[in-house]
Amino acid sequence: MNPLYSSDIQAWIRGNEHHLNKKEEDELMLKYFPQFQSKNRYGHIGEFLFELYLQSRNISYSKKPNYEGLEPDFETDNYFYEIKTRRYNMSGTAGEKIPAVPFKYRNLSIIKPIIIVLIAYQEVEMSILFKPDERASEFIDFFKSKGFEYQAFSSLITSLVSNESSQSLTDNMSAQIDSRFDFKPFLKWIGGKSRLLPYLDVEISKIESSKYIEPFLGGGASLLNALKYNFDEYIACDINRELIDLWITVRDNVEDLILELSLYEHMNTKDDYLAVRRDFNDKIRAGNDIRDEVDIISISAMFIYLNHTCFRGLYRVNKRNEFNVPYGNYKNYSIDYDNLRTVSRAIQNVKFECHDYRETIELYANEDSLIYLDPPYYETGKAYASDDFDSNEFKKTLDSLACNFIASNSIDFVELLDELFRCQRNADFGANASIANIGASETKLYQVSEINVKESMHRSNPGEERIEILITKK
Repeated sequence: MNPLYSSDIQAWIRGNEHHLNKKEEDELMLKYFPQFQSKNRYGHIGEFLFELYLQSRNISYSKKPNYEGLEPDFETDNYFYEIKTRRYNMSGTAGEKIPAVPFKYRNLSIIKPIIIVLIAYQEVEMSILFKPDERASEFIDFFKSKGFEYQAFSSLITSLVSNESSQSLTDNMSAQIDSRFDFKPFLKWIGGKSRLLPYLDVEISKIESSKYIEPFLGGGASLLNALKYNFDEYIACDINRELIDLWITVRDNVEDLILELSLYEHMNTKDDYLAVRRDFNDKIRAGNDIRDEVDIISISAMFIYLNHTCFRGLYRVNKRNEFNVPYGNYKNYSIDYDNLRTVSRAIQNVKFECHDYRETIELYANEDSLIYLDPPYYETGKAYASDDFDSNEFKKTLDSLACNFIASNSIDFVELLDELFRCQRNADFGANASIANIGASETKLYQVSEINVKESMHRSNPGEERIEILITKK
């Protein structure tokens, strides 16, 4: 199997594997790249992955060409390439040295742009160095004027997960680091979509819409990823009031939130956790009707603390709407304040409201909308909120949508689709199959794609494959 198609390697490339320790990261690389065992194996792995990319695009290339004593890693008809890869578990300042790469080529007389391709943690570090501000833009423009561009490898391989051919991305080299690497989700979230993002990118890129609507916000990985598409309007909703208050607080009062979070920096015992959980539930009960800004900031800080210290980042409430997840007993607990600030800047134009998905669609959806629906997993639909999720109502809503949508869920949800659409699946169902709502007055076609993803390393069954589905209107 081409490693570029592996969800594990895509997550590693994209920067979604910060939770891996040194041993786990090495084991992941050994599994997929056993041929590389030297001290500089991560550099070799990066070059190997880029070569696979060139081969997948049928781009002619040569390796280590020698020009005036300099040896770029690759050369194509249009570009030289320098490949820079860094693992996640390494101390030092490798990322800070990358902006100096153009200096190496300062005397090269050959007129050909040089693309500096950044892989894994190198992307993350460069996104921090090249934050989207005026000064960073000046440096990027200066590099480009001299024939040097920085390129996130993840943006090159996005379309490789599609079964359809697409135009070569080498025609669209960007001068800036892919914006998704300027921030990462600040919440741990069971059922989060980080590993599905490459597949969502493929579908979103096919759709022309001016409004992005997400009725099941959750941890927000898909929302943050969708910001790079520059929709005219973003609507993000969830039935969880405390979650929506948190996102609004991050958007509008991030410095006050960080100040409140600092109170919990050294609280990582079971007794600390249970005391904060008790205060969290007391404040929710006391302020169900009216909450002032101070209460909302306090509750939001406790939400983040509990999310990072509870068992697996699970959000679960009992019938009394009390958060009841046990202590996670993690050795390390920290909050990335700079990331919170970056997310705050990124979501300034997002409207957050507390509605269930039906209210959200009724209030905001129109023909020019793209709705991304990621409801609770069909088999675990009762574990998220105090109001049980009705899968039958959801499938009816799905069929009534007149606008573009993308829906994701577990493979078990297909059973409900079969019942709703009264269709027969293709024999080769599992790659891409179409299903039709034959019973409706107007035939509607839907594309259903099965995607194999692997559980994160911190889950109870690390590495185990599960099947998710993406549903889109054809």
